Amino acid sequence: MEMGVEFSMIQGLEVGYHDVISGVALLLYVAVFAIVVWNRPLTKEARVFAFYLVAMAWWQGGALLLSMSQSVQMATVAYQAMVSSALISVLFWYHFTLAFVGVRKRWQNRVLKLGYGLATLLGVLLWTVPAAFFAEITLSELGLYLIAVMAPLAYVAAIPLFGYQGLGAANLISAYRRTRSGVVRNRLRYLMLGLW
Repeated sequence: MEMGVEFSMIQGLEVGYHDVISGVALLLYVAVFAIVVWNRPLTKEARVFAFYLVAMAWWQGGALLLSMSQSVQMATVAYQAMVSSALISVLFWYHFTLAFVGVRKRWQNRVLKLGYGLATLLGVLLWTVPAAFFAEITLSELGLYLIAVMAPLAYVAAIPLFGYQGLGAANLISAYRRTRSGVVRNRLRYLMLGLW
């Protein structure tokens, strides 16, 4: 087997190096999830972070499925998995920042609940009416991948997601400014780096 050459693991299914990389990334998300869950005590921060990791593994699984897609139907399911993960992973991230820095503001908890409600509504719509999110799924110019052309609702749904990401970042920055502990500051730095 030569590097970069497609090879077949399952009869009729072509798998390339990019699929292997995507598969390894999926396994890494699962491994980190296992470490978080089996580490005791399982704090609120760890539980929320575990949910975030599940959402990211779900996205990575969708990306792997997409890279191996050979039909529009298979690509549609892959894009549905990736978009549904994007809807919820940002909320899990925001929820994690609330738990990690100990934010006890009522309005932030209400905003979080609103986000979960909105993500549920959009997720149901995504899985029942995919055309609301994808105008079409077509073959790329080089004929290598099936690419989704997003419908207007997909762009509208992304707006609050950026807001939740911004709120999470604001929580981390605020906690960074408040704390005097070097250890906590380092943790916050790594989290902010991971966000961007």
